[in-house]
Amino acid sequence: FSFYANKHVTTGEGGALLTDSKVIYNRALQMRNLDFSTKQRFKTDHLYWNYRLGGLQAALGISQKDNLEKTISKKIKQAEIYNGIFDSSEYIQIPQKKSYGSVNHYWVYGIILKKFSRDDLQTFLIKKGIQTRRFFWPLHLQNALPQEIKKNIYWCCIVN
Repeated sequence: FSFYANKHVTTGEGGALLTDSKVIYNRALQMRNLDFSTKQRFKTDHLYWNYRLGGLQAALGISQKDNLEKTISKKIKQAEIYNGIFDSSEYIQIPQKKSYGSVNHYWVYGIILKKFSRDDLQTFLIKKGIQTRRFFWPLHLQNALPQEIKKNIYWCCIVN
């Protein structure tokens, strides 16, 4: 889980890892603490970083727990305003409200262009003083993934 600043629950940075594997759990414990072990505390075998979430960051995240439904409700209401604006547009396809049994919480509001290219729209908006940015690269296009994994991930990431 990501707790980046634009998420419904944020700690500014950081995240959480869920696993049912003892091997992954133990590796994550080592990784979060510079690979320090109890044998020789400051001698490491791997170049890991300090992945621990600070106490203030954790408190910030926990403090948002009781307001999560309110935050989601606000995001949905905000998206409904955008949906009303773009719904009849011949140029923009609005995001789906429900997909595969899940309700869209609109952590970001993404659109699909029907007639213009992304680059042309981005150029037009920048000239009008409206900031835009491209969205994230899909998992199957990340250079860090081995080709064999990319091949197997592709089918589950691309949905028409």
